[in-house]
Amino acid sequence: MRIATEIAALPLTSIAAIKSAMYRGLDTNLTTGLAIESGYFLETMLSDAARERMAAYLQQPEHRRRDWLEQVTEPRP
Repeated sequence: MRIATEIAALPLTSIAAIKSAMYRGLDTNLTTGLAIESGYFLETMLSDAARERMAAYLQQPEHRRRDWLEQVTEPRP
């Protein structure tokens, strides 16, 4: 249930990218699968949601950043 809660809290664009990469990469070789994953990673990391999370992370004092990363956010309504 913990993993489901963590996934439910992710931005919808991230969940869609994960699902698409999984489905597209199932019937390919490792090199192609990694290229697919890399493309989606860049796409999601350049999103507004990712930029907001990175800004929030950088606002944390360095000694608290690991704890901030480990916190489970609430699922979207």
